[in-house]
Amino acid sequence: MQAILKAGTAQADITPPPGSIMACFPRRRTPHDPGNPSIPGKPDRIPRCPGRAHDRLKARALVLASESEIVALCVCDVPHFDRVDVDRIRAMTTKRVRELSGCRVILAGTHTHSGADTLYLFGNEPSDPVIHEMDAAIAAAIEEAYNDLEEVTPYVGRTDLHLTHNRRVRDEDGKARMAMEYEEGITTGPVDPELFVLRLDSARGAKAILFNYTAHALTLGPANTEFSADYPGEACRHIEEAFPGALAIFTNGAAGNVHPRQCMRGDFEVMEKTGKDLAEGVMRTAGKARCLPQLNLVHESRILTFPHVRDPCIQVKPEIHAVRIGRFAVGFVPGEFFVEFQLAFKKRLRPDPAVLVGYCGGWTGYVPTCADYEAGGYGVTEDTADPLERSRTSLPPGAGEQIIDELVGLAQGTGTEWGQDRPIQCTGMSFTGH
Repeated sequence: MQAILKAGTAQADITPPPGSIMACFPRRRTPHDPGNPSIPGKPDRIPRCPGRAHDRLKARALVLASESEIVALCVCDVPHFDRVDVDRIRAMTTKRVRELSGCRVILAGTHTHSGADTLYLFGNEPSDPVIHEMDAAIAAAIEEAYNDLEEVTPYVGRTDLHLTHNRRVRDEDGKARMAMEYEEGITTGPVDPELFVLRLDSARGAKAILFNYTAHALTLGPANTEFSADYPGEACRHIEEAFPGALAIFTNGAAGNVHPRQCMRGDFEVMEKTGKDLAEGVMRTAGKARCLPQLNLVHESRILTFPHVRDPCIQVKPEIHAVRIGRFAVGFVPGEFFVEFQLAFKKRLRPDPAVLVGYCGGWTGYVPTCADYEAGGYGVTEDTADPLERSRTSLPPGAGEQIIDELVGLAQGTGTEWGQDRPIQCTGMSFTGH
């Protein structure tokens, strides 16, 4: 008997109130800032606190269900999630929807650098009311998506878009430096140009368009003083205009060392162009996507343990997931994996189509390859001013390779019978999962 796939969608507005702390790019204190609070641990730095939003920031929820499985994905216009928020949103969701317990809820950030400070490196704290309100709105959106479940048919498609560059450049001594924008003949490191689209159609037409592309959400830089979802939000806006009634959901890839070719601007011109270019690629691909012949839904997850790169007595516990619809596989990893891992993940799963989603679950910082650890540079060399529990680089050399090995096994179904119930220990909660 043909399996039945159901999907539900919903969204919530999570735009911070005017005056809230924005993530990233704090400015240096001047004599004209006597009353402005500094960033904890960095007394010479002041966070950005925008007085308005250029565009609305969203939480976009998708619940997928079959007769034997259910999983929720909520992608939010934030840089990333801290483990505190992951646990809190999951607890709120489980109270609302018992079936969506613990690791059945996958949270991902688009990695906009113009959203709320959910990294807690720039002045916000998990206890702040604005953060509690955001978490509650996200949980409510997941519940709404669950209540929206209906039978769907999935279609998949892919194309290549050349909108990015690898920001790490090796000098003659083999050490790495940053190249913020594309430089022909200079920024020659690997990227993944693949745009992957999953279109879910109900009886009324397109219900959701999930698309995966790999680049820092960083067309806006330090000079920007307005909250924004950056190019992912702009792309979603165009797609939803072209597919009325459908929810567009952007997922970022392993973009730890990948930038848009133009980025770090103070105005919105490049953001609008990048978002429109990406949206046009999505719309073309969605229109010619092919129906998935198998609809069986499977979800696997693991929590791994590594010693912290700066203090081996501290444990870092990345959580990974693999979701399959038929032969189509999606891997989910935390932190900012370098793109080489994504290319390896896809290669090892061929000929099956596969994508890797980054910035999921709790923060683990950058995840470089072993070769990149040797080259050093930003994203590898630790910022010792960061608190250890929120380090921008926390995993030791070789951890990324081990995580991808484990994720490939999950995606292939090796080591565990697909669909077999097993106990998982997840942040103090024991539950049955897949």
